[in-house]
Amino acid sequence: MARKQEQIRGAVVTLARAGHTNSQISELCKVTKQTVHSIRSRFEAFVSDGGDPDQYDIRRTVPKQRSDTVSKAKIAKIRQKVTKNPSQSLRKMAKDLDISRTALTKVVKNTLHLKSYTRRKAQILTEDNKTARKERSKILLNRLKKSGENGFGGKNLIFFSDEKNFTQDQKCNSRNNRWLASDPSEVPVVSKTKFPQTVMVLGVVSNEGDVMPPFFLRRV
Repeated sequence: MARKQEQIRGAVVTLARAGHTNSQISELCKVTKQTVHSIRSRFEAFVSDGGDPDQYDIRRTVPKQRSDTVSKAKIAKIRQKVTKNPSQSLRKMAKDLDISRTALTKVVKNTLHLKSYTRRKAQILTEDNKTARKERSKILLNRLKKSGENGFGGKNLIFFSDEKNFTQDQKCNSRNNRWLASDPSEVPVVSKTKFPQTVMVLGVVSNEGDVMPPFFLRRV
């Protein structure tokens, strides 16, 4: 029985590496999709943790019981790993240090006083950009202060416009891309270019609440 299960796991892994879908593998191996998903998930987790696909063990192994007690030496190693690479996943770190994920999480939170933050996004601004924004902000504030003067119908009608670039900048998953730090200011930002070759959408609104439908600018 155990031998047959190993053969099934080996076949599922082989077909998954060949690019077959779970449905196709389920039909070819005569097993449920849930079984295929379970075997495939363990294999993909092994590969994502840096394992060699050719060295994956298809035998069913009993998970090694780990103690939640973490020695001072292990804590020092955890601190060193976090300092060297704050973006490393806790799961991989726990596996490398041979401790439980729960114990590692407690050390990171209660001993190192760190939290897992998402990578932040920010626009790249040159000194000229900052100066121009400051000057335009002053002009806008002055116009708002003069509400009712020289306006249309006895009041200023002001339009605000902005554009959005749909680009292929660096992807940053706000949920999965984490960074261990003691303060949000220590988390590095994910930078973006300001004028990539993309599709641009223009939007305009007024201070009276009027909204113009989005306008897509064609590339010329």
